[in-house]
Amino acid sequence: MKFISELGGILGLFIGFSFVTIFELAELLIEICFIFFGNYHQKSSEQNERNDEISFEEEIKRLKNELNDMKKNQNEANSKIELLLKSKSKKKKNLSNIVLQMNKL
Repeated sequence: MKFISELGGILGLFIGFSFVTIFELAELLIEICFIFFGNYHQKSSEQNERNDEISFEEEIKRLKNELNDMKKNQNEANSKIELLLKSKSKKKKNLSNIVLQMNKL
């Protein structure tokens, strides 16, 4: 009976060591994956930052072009408004002349 109890204790001890070893190996593999993918992610992040800088510069160029177009359109609109105001002032002058002529009659 003593032999069976000692065998069970030793067997339990070795099984416990086996589970600890399995978990230690799993932890090691996970850490290796984090190191590998972490560096990969870091490299891809650096590449993404470079791409972001390029796309940021392109966005600035696009916005500058859009701003220039808006300024050009604004200048065109201002000139049209000036023409309308001039034509209205001419019409007002003509109308006032007509009213004055009617008053003279």
